[in-house]
Amino acid sequence: MADSRRPGRVRLGARSGNLSARVRIIGAMTALLTFAFACAVGVSAHTLATETDELVGEWLGHSAASVSAYAHSPAGRAETSVDGLLRGYLHDTDSHPTGTQFSMIDNVPQGRSAVEPLARLDQDPKFLELLRSSPSPARGKFRTPAGLADYAVIPVKVQGDPRQGSIVAVEFRSAVAEPMISTVGTIALAGALAIVAGGLASWVIAGRVLAPLRLVRETADSINEHDLHARIHSAGKGSVGTGDVAALTNTFNGMLDRLETAFASRKQFVDDAGHELRTPLTVIRGHLETMGESAADRQETIALVTDELDRMTRIVNDVMVLAASDQPGFVVRADTSLMDLLTDTLAKARMLGPQHWVLDELAEGNVRVDGQRLTQALMQLAANAVEHTPADGTIGMGSRVSADKVLLWVRDTGRGMSEQEQQGIFTRFSKAAGAQHSAGTGLGLSIVKHIAQAHGGTVLVRSSQGAGATFTLELPQEEST
Repeated sequence: MADSRRPGRVRLGARSGNLSARVRIIGAMTALLTFAFACAVGVSAHTLATETDELVGEWLGHSAASVSAYAHSPAGRAETSVDGLLRGYLHDTDSHPTGTQFSMIDNVPQGRSAVEPLARLDQDPKFLELLRSSPSPARGKFRTPAGLADYAVIPVKVQGDPRQGSIVAVEFRSAVAEPMISTVGTIALAGALAIVAGGLASWVIAGRVLAPLRLVRETADSINEHDLHARIHSAGKGSVGTGDVAALTNTFNGMLDRLETAFASRKQFVDDAGHELRTPLTVIRGHLETMGESAADRQETIALVTDELDRMTRIVNDVMVLAASDQPGFVVRADTSLMDLLTDTLAKARMLGPQHWVLDELAEGNVRVDGQRLTQALMQLAANAVEHTPADGTIGMGSRVSADKVLLWVRDTGRGMSEQEQQGIFTRFSKAAGAQHSAGTGLGLSIVKHIAQAHGGTVLVRSSQGAGATFTLELPQEEST
């Protein structure tokens, strides 16, 4: 199956859920911020767990060191029984605020520290059973009503007392981690507020950034083939600003300029063709409708129709040249010899009429021009001169190069033109007085003007009544490479 997509057209696809660009941008920004803060909270939580493990291990280790230090102290050595040593230690040692300590003799709880613990593990049957089944010393974790707790069983032995004593040190992880949990909570709250603030800020910023694009869209919506004059301003009040958006605007305006030129050229082509082709078509239709039956009548009608068809062909060709003159590539510059250009054109022009043809002046050197287009313009001026110059008159051509200009001209000794007659002779379908019934299309001088303008120059006329006319192509000098 053939691909139905048109060449040169980019398929953008359907809009995501019919969401506007602004909403999609805000969604993407919010998701990015949420992911970033989630990663930050995750890293903080991991750091919290690591630091909690370190603190709990440090404090349980400190408890074991404290028991050993007390046992070897004078007060500890003075004790003669396990229970006395354990009571003395618990009396002289303050428990850490995030934990508790209690004593056991032969796996039976005896006493505890003065600070009320978060959970009474010395009265918890499951915890006590765990301790009885564990070797001494021992370390582990236990789930309590106050959360997960780390514990350490520190054995105590007094010489002369056969009983087995121990200190059970407990650290409640929730209490240890509470300050850090508060910090992480603060970070999470700040992150949530930052996401909300970032979303609101992104909404405002995206609105401002996308405003020029909306202006481009609205301008594009307002444009049709009948009104291509709208443009977007890239500077001043109501402009789109600078940067990439301004560059996009300039590109968009350039596209509109080209479209306007193309539509104007098309309209002009249609108007020109309709204007000039209407008459020959009417003539052809009239002659065909009134054509007689005899061979002579048919022969005469065929000759007239053929002549009108030839004129229509010339009109179409001239109109197509004018239509192409507004398009890029109408002029293709190349190194061109002025001497060869003028001598070759004069040789071709001699075939147009019996007038006396002369070469007024011949410049040497090369310039970068479109030789074929300039030949076309000079031949058009030569044909125009033949129409307005008697058979025994003179037609001259010449070329000259100045510091910054190239001059090419065609002059004649015909009837000339008054200043009033010179007005508008370069407009389309304009014919000088005395040439209204000539074979020309009235487009020749307009073609010459467009060829000169395509080279960045102009065409000038100098004439007076009864003194002939001189048409000069004045082009900017562009040195050959």
